[in-house]
Amino acid sequence: MTDYFDELPSDPEAAFIFLEARFRADLEQIAPSDVSDFDLQTYISQTLGAADALGINALSAYQGIAIDQIEYAPFQHTVTKLITQLHIRSSEQPHLTGPV
Repeated sequence: MTDYFDELPSDPEAAFIFLEARFRADLEQIAPSDVSDFDLQTYISQTLGAADALGINALSAYQGIAIDQIEYAPFQHTVTKLITQLHIRSSEQPHLTGPV
């Protein structure tokens, strides 16, 4: 996992997208029938830790909740929404977002 941190983009949002993709890839390498609660909780913990360290506040509602109390599916939907928003925001062109 330390290799992930050597390759981080300097932009916090890009770094979050990068790290979350790697954490998810680690989870997806496990056969679906072998994924345990611990594996899901590890992904959640890593993703929340990255968001917190990088100042990504969109997941702050999950801070302070015990990891084993966070349901994976709703959390993953929230992360997917966030990743989509970050991709859109990073691709926006000034002429599309400025005053009309």
